[in-house]
Amino acid sequence: LEKNIEAGIERLNELIGRAYRKEKPRKVTKPSHGSKLKRLEEKKKRGVSKMLRGKVEY
Repeated sequence: LEKNIEAGIERLNELIGRAYRKEKPRKVTKPSHGSKLKRLEEKKKRGVSKMLRGKVEY
């Protein structure tokens, strides 16, 4: 029983310690040149595949 109480107090101390720590704010960065190009390529591919779904005129 005493070990259980000690373990509970230890867990409570850890929980309180984690609550006091503040996380560092995330640094805002711009998307890289490569990621922009990749996104645009994906958009083009998606647009082409959607265009092909249209009616076919003979």
